[in-house]
Amino acid sequence: MKEFLIILFSILGLLFLVFLLTLLLIRIRILYDGDLRVKIGVLFFEYTLYPKKTKLKKTESAGKKKKKRKTGPQKRSAEEIGEKKEKKSFSEMIGFYTDLTKEVLLPFAEKVGKKLHVTVRKMQIVIATEDAGKTAVLYGLAVSGLSMLFELLRSTVILKVGKDRDIGVRAGFDVTETVCMGDVRIALRPFTVIAAAVPALLKYLSLKQSHQSSNTSGNVSTGISGRESEEKICQTPSKTN
Repeated sequence: MKEFLIILFSILGLLFLVFLLTLLLIRIRILYDGDLRVKIGVLFFEYTLYPKKTKLKKTESAGKKKKKRKTGPQKRSAEEIGEKKEKKSFSEMIGFYTDLTKEVLLPFAEKVGKKLHVTVRKMQIVIATEDAGKTAVLYGLAVSGLSMLFELLRSTVILKVGKDRDIGVRAGFDVTETVCMGDVRIALRPFTVIAAAVPALLKYLSLKQSHQSSNTSGNVSTGISGRESEEKICQTPSKTN
């Protein structure tokens, strides 16, 4: 009995520890100042995802010695050749993916977005080309695009923007190359993703099953109607001259 209780409490303690880990805030930092850097951090720990440090290879010739074995075309068995896979029509695929987007993907993104923290600490863009007219056009497009991006983020996630001097677009008529500098931080708890993914997965499975059942019933009704038409043709007496 004691051994059973020890195992039970050990499992419960492990599950509770996993639950606490899912409540930790995971931070992703994206930096760009000519070179892209992506870092991920939890608590006081931080790890660079990109660019990764390349390890020195011992010898390049060692890799060249390993040659992939050429495999000829595999012979397919008679059963595989005889089997014909049912292909969904284009309208059925459109209906399925429309329902998938409306009932699964959008609710999942909405639930995650309500808990997703995005902090834009720096976003400076200097538009510059050799032609002043082209620079002015690109500057207008960049300003409108950046404002639309911020409006979209405000409506979908928890957005925080840095100081005004660190955010904005400028037309650089005195330079000839476009410059972009950014510092964006994203924070999210894994529990939020899990809590949104479980009902989304269940909804996807039920949606897939309902579409498969509707397709099967449609194929059965089509087969029955085809048999009935064949029987009517066979029962029709042939006309003699």
